[in-house]
Amino acid sequence: MKRTENPDALLARWYAGETTDAEENRLREHFATADRPAHEPPAAQDDRAIDAMLFAGFRALSTERMSDTPLQPGSRPAIRLNRRPVRLILWKSAAVAAVVALGILLGLRFRTPYCYINGEAIYDKETALAATDCLKSLAVLELPERMLEQLLEN
Repeated sequence: MKRTENPDALLARWYAGETTDAEENRLREHFATADRPAHEPPAAQDDRAIDAMLFAGFRALSTERMSDTPLQPGSRPAIRLNRRPVRLILWKSAAVAAVVALGILLGLRFRTPYCYINGEAIYDKETALAATDCLKSLAVLELPERMLEQLLEN
């Protein structure tokens, strides 16, 4: 690596993932101390500002550390996940399922049949009418029997 390498070329290599740790450190130092040149076009100044913010964010992240206090055996970590929303969703979905099941059971229990055929409850009107159509043919047989009875009486 050349010590006099242009920061723009080094930045292009960094975006391509081709820089070493030392070159990345040079970029961090450059954006920590560099002023933006005034003679650059506005688009280039915006790009420089974005790159400077990116490296400032990396610098801020690198200063964050986890606590050095070790956990005692059997103790919980300081960060607790909030499981309340998951439990709330589970309870609500169980309640909705129970209400739907109860509604179906009550609907089946208290529905009224359309008619009874041979002691069996028929709930569908079309099925009941189809069963009574078969009985119409038997009604034709009753008519000659009545006529015979009337003739015998006269």
